[in-house]
Amino acid sequence: MAKTYAEKLKDPRWQKKRLQVLERDGWRCLRCDDDKSTLHVHHKTYKGQTEPWDYSLNNFLTLCENCHTAEQYRDVLEKSFLKNVKAAGFSPDDLVRLGLSIKAGTDLHPDSRFLLKVCLLFRDKALQKKFIKLEKEHDRELIDQAYKEGRI
Repeated sequence: MAKTYAEKLKDPRWQKKRLQVLERDGWRCLRCDDDKSTLHVHHKTYKGQTEPWDYSLNNFLTLCENCHTAEQYRDVLEKSFLKNVKAAGFSPDDLVRLGLSIKAGTDLHPDSRFLLKVCLLFRDKALQKKFIKLEKEHDRELIDQAYKEGRI
């Protein structure tokens, strides 16, 4: 009779792999740095018919219980995010720019219309008002300076 997934997680091969991941990640959550809560070893991807312990160490993340729960709802969160991205009027070029900025670890390009869409996406009313005011003034230098100073 085939083992359930819960039974497979009791297997010594999984326990060994789990310890390797926890040790590699310093016994702390890689998302929030929590080292006090219960830790879970999360599979980034699953392949059909592959045993939990038969993946490369690169396929695992150590997450606290809260972050692991959030990760399990990732699909729902991503669908909601994409719906909001479309509603905010992001163009494909905007998404490429955002992705490249995130990947490079750089600040977003100080394009006021683009950043206004980001504010709309995240429903930040205070920032939206600042951008609208600056755009009405047509003062590109003021927009750029405020962005550089971190005021917007």
